[in-house]
Amino acid sequence: MVITIGFNENGFYCTSETLSIKRNKGKSLIELPEDYTIIDIETTGLMPLCDEIIELSAIKVRNNKIVDTFSSLVKPEMLEVNGIDNFITKLTGITYDMLKNEKLSKEVLPNFINFIADDIIVGYNVNFDVNFIYDDYKSLFGKDFKNNFVDLMRIIKKHCKNLDNYKLSTVAKYYNVDSKKAHRGLLDCNMTFEIYNLIKNEIISKYGSAKDFYKNEWFSNKKYVNTLKPTVENFDDTNPLYNMTCVFTGTLSKMQRKDAFQIVLNFGGKISETLNKDTNLLIVGEQDYKKLNGKQKSNKMLKAEKLIINGCDLKIIPETAFYEMIKECINE
Repeated sequence: MVITIGFNENGFYCTSETLSIKRNKGKSLIELPEDYTIIDIETTGLMPLCDEIIELSAIKVRNNKIVDTFSSLVKPEMLEVNGIDNFITKLTGITYDMLKNEKLSKEVLPNFINFIADDIIVGYNVNFDVNFIYDDYKSLFGKDFKNNFVDLMRIIKKHCKNLDNYKLSTVAKYYNVDSKKAHRGLLDCNMTFEIYNLIKNEIISKYGSAKDFYKNEWFSNKKYVNTLKPTVENFDDTNPLYNMTCVFTGTLSKMQRKDAFQIVLNFGGKISETLNKDTNLLIVGEQDYKKLNGKQKSNKMLKAEKLIINGCDLKIIPETAFYEMIKECINE
């Protein structure tokens, strides 16, 4: 990996080699394993290119139970030059004095990698952690960090669609998990472990398995939407779905969303994952619609309400109304 940085008359610059760094890392999985290792790191900043790891922590889990832990502070190579930013100290509680006598990454990182071994990694916004570890390991030892990983934040965004934001502390509050001592490695690992198990139980209870969760929630992305085409040639332009741009939100109770997409297309309608002024129908999954009572509206519903107030020709309908429209199309 070639990294070239420097300064010119315009200030700091990165070469094209830097901007096109490719990491040969593991795959991002949508799974709910029982055996895994949770990781969390603390760093001097946000960019692996410029910043350094100051804490490495991990929890090894077997059969859903914690069996071992790893946690170590790490002295940054540039500690004597850069010190520790006040923001990082306030955020993590880690100070210059805490790090000055600790071992460097080249001494700590191999033990951390050995602790993880071949486990699937679980973490919150874990791409951040994986990228730092990958770059450090590659730079120091010339080796790739290739463990597959599960990003809990990615799953939560699909499972908990009504949160104000997806910070770990917000999710912890939602699940009544103590987050008062967040932003220290091992404490964040334990918080992630608690949330992971709560999410896992909910998903298995609702969908039966991570595989079924994936089928119901993950196919409806823009790339998938753009691959669907009508399977009929002629449309009845008098049916209520003809030329209607439809967006779905929530889980449908009677069919998979991809099947609903196909029905809309086959009646001459259009499908989209993005709400805008051209959207005609926002179709809300039955269970999500029943739970509303003026609360827990999805971001799509809130956006749709604003569009309606601003005069857009858009209607919000429950899943049941969508099925009535299908029957009307068939009857005609």
